[in-house]
Amino acid sequence: MANVSLKVDYSEITRIFQESIDTDVRIRDMVNNFVIQIFKRNKDILLKEFNGHKITNELKEGPNASNLSGTLDGNGNLFSFLGFFHSRNPTAELEELLNQLTIRKTTRKGSVLYYSINLPGKREIESATRMDWGTGTSWAFAVETGNFNGDAALSHFIFKTWMNSRSQKGIQVKNQYSESKFSPTPYISEILENFQKRINNTTV
Repeated sequence: MANVSLKVDYSEITRIFQESIDTDVRIRDMVNNFVIQIFKRNKDILLKEFNGHKITNELKEGPNASNLSGTLDGNGNLFSFLGFFHSRNPTAELEELLNQLTIRKTTRKGSVLYYSINLPGKREIESATRMDWGTGTSWAFAVETGNFNGDAALSHFIFKTWMNSRSQKGIQVKNQYSESKFSPTPYISEILENFQKRINNTTV
């Protein structure tokens, strides 16, 4: 029995496939769906990282939370420290903003398809994370820097049940002693940066 050789030219197959992306709806949809699945998988990781973050969980527990994030050396909690109104859910708007992430194909250059993801910018995050007092500083960025309305780390804070306060659990005083010292902690900037790194390191 004679041996029969079959030659496969991968460059030709690649050329045919690239042309088919423009001409064959089925292949174009297959590629697009594959990219969307990669995006959704990474978006799920982002939301899981956000909802699993200690700062998110501490704020969701409200004025009676323990200091899960360790930002106050275990004294009081972030909800009261940041002065939110008692019934407020401060993380809800930020979570909604992250849920709005979408992806769309923008252009093609040669054999490369480009997609755009609408990551929220600084202004959008600031708008979704305004504090309930002062000049409306973004609490999401403030917990990363320790700068709250220009008062570095709100150094005059006493954790105490006080029904007349916004959170009903904290008092802010001036030029007196501080019971809680704030420690800046990476938060939303790091979460978004991790998402970008995962996307940028993905090769399709």
